Amino acid sequence: MTFTLRPAVREKIGLLFAVAGASGSGKTFSALVLARGIANGTGKIAVIDTEAGRALHYAPKPGAKADGVRTFDFLHLDFQPPFTPERYIEAIQACEAAGATVIVIDSASHEWSGEGGCSDIQMAEAERMAAKDGKSVDSMTAPAWKRPKLRHQRMMARLIQCRTHLIFCLRAQEKVKIVGGKVTPVGFMPICEKSFMFEMSGSVTLHPETPGRPRYDLPHKLNDELREIFDEQHRIDAVAGKRLRAWAETGEDRPALDKAAVGTRDLVERIQDAASLPALKLITGEDAVVKQRAWLAKNRPELAEQVDDAVAAALAVYAPDDDAARVWARRYAPEVMLGVYAPEEFDEPPAQPREVQIVVVDEPKVSRPVVQTDALLPIISPIDGAVNQVPGPKWLGAVQRALVLLDDAEKVRTWRQDMGPHLAAIAERDDSKATEADRMIADRLADLGEREPGEEG
Repeated sequence: MTFTLRPAVREKIGLLFAVAGASGSGKTFSALVLARGIANGTGKIAVIDTEAGRALHYAPKPGAKADGVRTFDFLHLDFQPPFTPERYIEAIQACEAAGATVIVIDSASHEWSGEGGCSDIQMAEAERMAAKDGKSVDSMTAPAWKRPKLRHQRMMARLIQCRTHLIFCLRAQEKVKIVGGKVTPVGFMPICEKSFMFEMSGSVTLHPETPGRPRYDLPHKLNDELREIFDEQHRIDAVAGKRLRAWAETGEDRPALDKAAVGTRDLVERIQDAASLPALKLITGEDAVVKQRAWLAKNRPELAEQVDDAVAAALAVYAPDDDAARVWARRYAPEVMLGVYAPEEFDEPPAQPREVQIVVVDEPKVSRPVVQTDALLPIISPIDGAVNQVPGPKWLGAVQRALVLLDDAEKVRTWRQDMGPHLAAIAERDDSKATEADRMIADRLADLGEREPGEEG
């Protein structure tokens, strides 16, 4: 892993701004006013509406134009349940594809507590775990949060990388505490995952008694510069939006989106979501995934390591009793079990294997595949029996690693027999490679000489 340090310079950011409030506090209207200022007459506003079309109350009537005071021009997305974290990201991406430069999400609270949101996901997971393990649903309450929290964290990771300005409307509910037997109000708290507000560039909470005005006695996240924009004495207006945009766009341009990192993250998540070992093999065996992993291994080894770690973690779940497989897969999965090297991995495409007929004097006529030693060489996976291809210089290492997974002498002999035609073909071009492979096989058999087939080591 390489770490790069450089002089700190302020960069532009994509806004993540939250407006929380109870019913009647003016959060939807305030968010639209803020979005109008951020758009500044040149951008396009989109609203992701989970509130049964309530944002349309601020749209112009048919045939009329928005006045920018009580009505606004915006694209409207009627967002229906289920309100899963993934669908929120899909909705945002749809708005970006439509050209939106400012997106209002009204409301983000549904992702946590709405139909199909994280709370529902947790309950379904608790019921599934309880049924599987024969335990009560209550006993599964805490462990059942693992999956929905992971899905929420994935959503947040994408939001943080978003280049579009995002404004989140959040419902808020009044919290109370009991002190000395008396119920004491402690103010309005946003309905969301507990860390959600910490990820925001800034946030305010509105109160029904003072609609549209930030309240410093309620939860908020405003640094000194943002406090100058959002003071308690004034309602949120378009001027605040313009100043907020200027604040966000002060600094150097952000680096271009790292597409390789994004693609790696998507692949890691697919691997994490694999429901079984066959599903994992299906994913890692896809041509596109094989090529992606080969490219990462050569060009972005730190990203390739993330994929390998995800594979190893998945194997730890689906093959918990096979320690050798887990250790081997963590280190060597790209070469043998879970994919093949693609020509795209090399600076120059390797020569392709050739099929020829070999006539041996004084022996029966046989047909063997002869493979150039600078090309991809065949090796049989000890896991699933697939014939994979490995670069010539790495072939002997792959043989050694494959032998590690063969845990009794009978398995080694069977594997050697299956590899026979391939070893013979390789010997025709480079006898030293085949000889060394046979020596490694003999050493492995010697190591296992005192163990019966299937005996645990």
